[in-house]
This record gives sequence, C-alpha cells and structure tokens, in this order.
Amino acid sequence: MKRHKLSRVFIGAIFIINFITNTLVAIAVVLSYALGAFNEATPLVLTTVYIISVTLIGFALAAIVGKRLFSQFTELSEAMKRVAGGDYDVRVEEKRDIDEVRDMSVSFNEMARELGMTELMRKDFVSNVSHEFKTPLSVIEGYAALIERESADERCRGYAGRISASAKRLSKLAGNILLLSRLENQTVSIEKAPFRLDKRLREAILLHERGWTEKKLGLDLELPETEITGSADLLDEVWSNLIGNAVKFSREGGTLGVRITESGDKVAVAVSDTGCGIPDEARARIFEKFYQADASRASEGNGLGLPLARRIVELHGGTVEVSSEAGRGSTFTVYLKR
Repeated sequence: MKRHKLSRVFIGAIFIINFITNTLVAIAVVLSYALGAFNEATPLVLTTVYIISVTLIGFALAAIVGKRLFSQFTELSEAMKRVAGGDYDVRVEEKRDIDEVRDMSVSFNEMARELGMTELMRKDFVSNVSHEFKTPLSVIEGYAALIERESADERCRGYAGRISASAKRLSKLAGNILLLSRLENQTVSIEKAPFRLDKRLREAILLHERGWTEKKLGLDLELPETEITGSADLLDEVWSNLIGNAVKFSREGGTLGVRITESGDKVAVAVSDTGCGIPDEARARIFEKFYQADASRASEGNGLGLPLARRIVELHGGTVEVSSEAGRGSTFTVYLKR
C-alpha cells in the first residue's frame, strides 16, 4: 500500500480543488460564448460560481479526508485510554495511508508491548518474593510463639510477643500481595454458588467483636434475609476489610453501621463509621496499592485491603463507592448482582 506524508495529502487536496474549480469556470466561459450569453455581468457570475465551487468542493474533500484521518486518531485515543486504565494487551492497526499516523501507530504498539512486559515482570517479582517470604515468616512466628509460651523470663516473653505480632503482620501482607496478584492475573478460579449474604455479614461483624467492644461502639444493623450468588469466601475478605476499617477509624463510643438494601436484581451492602472521615485529596487514592491516608495508623495495616476488596467485587461484576464527610465518618457501599 502506497503511503503519503500528511503535508502531501493537504497539498494534493488543494490541487484537486483548484483543478476542478478552474475546469468548471472554463466550461462556464465556453458555454456562455457558445450560447451568446457573455456580457459585462458574466465575470461577476463566474467569480460567484468559482467561490461557491471552491467552498463546496473544499467542504466535500475535507469531510472525506477528515473522516478517514480523524477516525484513525480516534482509534489511537481510545487505545491510549485503555492503556491508561491498565489494559496493556490493546493494539492498533499499523497499516496506514499516511506516514505520520503509521509511525504513531507503530510507536504506540511498541509502548504497549513494553509496558505489558514491565507489568508482567513486576507482578512475577512481587508474587515470587511474597511466596518466598511466607515460609520463613511462618518459622519465625512459630518459634516466637514457642518462646512466648515457655520462657520463664517475662522480658523475653514480651520480646517474643512483639516478634510474633510483626511476623503475623508480614505474613498477612505477603498473603494479601499473593492473592491480589492472582486476582489481577485471574489465576484464581472463582467458584460461584448461592449463599446467605446476611449470615456472612453477621459472621464478619462477630470476627471484629473485640475491636468494637473495646471502643464501645454501638451497632446499627439492618440485615434482612438476602441470598446472592458468588464466592462467599472471597467476598468475606471484602466484608472483613470494610468492617475492620470502620472499627479502626471510628471514635470511641461511636457507631458501626452495616446495612443491606435490595433493588431489583441488585444488592447493596453499606458499611459506615463515625470516624474522622477521608480528606478530599486522599479519597481519589484510597484504592491504590499500599496507599494509606492516615500515616499515623500505618502500623495497623498494609494499604492492600481496599485494592483487594475492589478487585474481588469487580470480579463479581460489582462496584465499590465511598462517601465521606470530615468529622462525621465514611460509608463504603458495595453493589453486587444477585
């Protein structure tokens, strides 16, 4: 296929317009002489015909060339948006009529391939390192628990307890990284089955009983009998994370709210707290990996809970939304299909 420079296309279009309009004017002159209609008003008429012809033909050629040209730019723009969203498998057609557009297409495909390879290497590295961490962490945790249980030295037991707690935290971090990596690569098979959503939410609330009891939180529950289809075990990760965060960020004496609402074939689960709220600048980043809006609580989490929760919900065809008001708390709402 013969290709052209963009400048040649426009020069060619101008030449075609000029050729066609000059031809039309020449035909008009010949006809006016042949019919004996040439008079002093003829030049004005011919000028008007020339201007109208140039305008109409110019618009027609611009529409034809522009539609073909801008459709290619639109395709590139849509592909760039998909790459920005994390889809590195997208490719665009490289066979183009215009050199500049072809070069852009080739460069875009090379960029997408490189980004895809970099992302794959990153995920493999994170997954492998996390997997290698789990065994020695389990050994450290086991020996620390043994020392804490059997040592006669109170100070030694205190040190062992701290080691054990840190090992558990690192082990949980490694587990979350592995699970998130597998979910992002979709190497975890999601076995969906009907289950009682209200029962699983009650169990998740009971798992955090110690936390909301110590903070003297009131419970505002609205959990009607609700059945949905999905992976109950994976969704338990979502409920545990959202309820755990609500307990963690609530003020003492506040309220933990968990509600189920139904609308047609959709179910919404809202988990609310009465904490400090999420600042506007942080709200847009709370689903980023390892991001923690409250640096003072960094020791209580690893910044992977919300990204993991959102990914699990997305794999179920749902969405997660957050609303927050400074000084009054936050509400995370999960929307799922039945």
